[in-house]
Amino acid sequence: MLNDPLRPPNSSARLAGLLFIILGSLALFAGLSFLAYGAAVPTLQNDPVMKQQLEDLRRQTTVDLQLSDLQVIAYVAGALFAAYGLAAIVVGLFIRASNRVASILGIVLAGGVVLLLGLCSLSLLLKGGAIPQFVVVMGLM
Repeated sequence: MLNDPLRPPNSSARLAGLLFIILGSLALFAGLSFLAYGAAVPTLQNDPVMKQQLEDLRRQTTVDLQLSDLQVIAYVAGALFAAYGLAAIVVGLFIRASNRVASILGIVLAGGVVLLLGLCSLSLLLKGGAIPQFVVVMGLM
């Protein structure tokens, strides 16, 4: 019902903004988790389980990773997730206020994520179902 007199005029924008705030908060939490993992990597240097996992990875793939490489990957992933999360939260706040520019920016943010996921899925299909090496690396975290 488009012309429901009991429905507030901007309730769709409020719900879309709330969705962006929630998803942004989750992305921000994931980014902070990656950053915390990156900070904890130096403590794993003497961990026998981590050494065994790295050796298994070296045997199974052509990836030759050191713990410092995992730390860099964690920091980069954390920074990207945190930046996206903060952007989504800010855009969500403006979307809730029915700001048209923020709505367009939200479409661009969401479209970028969908495009990135689509490209990752396409690369997975083109490799014949083989798991890309970056997924193997992220599985160590």
